[in-house]
Amino acid sequence: LLNILGDRVGSKGVQGTITLNGHKITKNSKRFVAYCTQDAIFFSHLTVKETLSYTARLRLPREVPRRDKLKQVENIMEILNLTKCANTIIGDHMTRGVSGGERKRANIASELLTDPSV
Repeated sequence: LLNILGDRVGSKGVQGTITLNGHKITKNSKRFVAYCTQDAIFFSHLTVKETLSYTARLRLPREVPRRDKLKQVENIMEILNLTKCANTIIGDHMTRGVSGGERKRANIASELLTDPSV
């Protein structure tokens, strides 16, 4: 069900009608839904702040000024207690970076940037 709501699976093999708050799920509904996978896919050489700023530039509407996008990044980092590791690289299995908990919170932060309803 979560994969369907998050538009992570195709319609093949899915039958019936799926509604969210009484409205049929459409491709446009994806704007209102955030979905965190178990293993986040990040660029390991970017810092937490760079990663979230990059995500904000890609996913927030073009009409939103860059300074507002950066302010949203700062707010989310503060809420999820990521400010202390903002300038630490994400890292990977070869390069030490943020802790597992910080990585997971960065994953959640990247989804919360769009201010989803679900």
